[in-house]
Amino acid sequence: QPTHDAAPAPPDDLAPPPEPVATAAPQPPLPAAPTPAPAARVQVPEPKRIDGVLRRPDGRHTIWLDGKPIEPAQAGLRMVPGNEPALAPSGLSAPRLRVGDLWPAPATTAHDTSDEDARQ
Repeated sequence: QPTHDAAPAPPDDLAPPPEPVATAAPQPPLPAAPTPAPAARVQVPEPKRIDGVLRRPDGRHTIWLDGKPIEPAQAGLRMVPGNEPALAPSGLSAPRLRVGDLWPAPATTAHDTSDEDARQ
């Protein structure tokens, strides 16, 4: 009886496939840098023509903006003391606005009346 000391090596074409090499899990992609939000646009109201100013003896005044009568405070304006009917933005002494001027003036920004509202 023949004795076998060791099993014969299998031929190369029958060798088991090599074990896969363990690799680190792929890193998730870094989050993209946040894109800056577009600058908030300040909405400036469409300028309206001051068509008329009426000073009433009872203290209530009326102005006409684009042909519509309103109280000056509704437009962020106030009457300027004096003989000539003139307006000024609430809280400011200048500029003086007269019939024919535009409000808000094209070069101005929206007027914040929150402080004035708190005083009334």
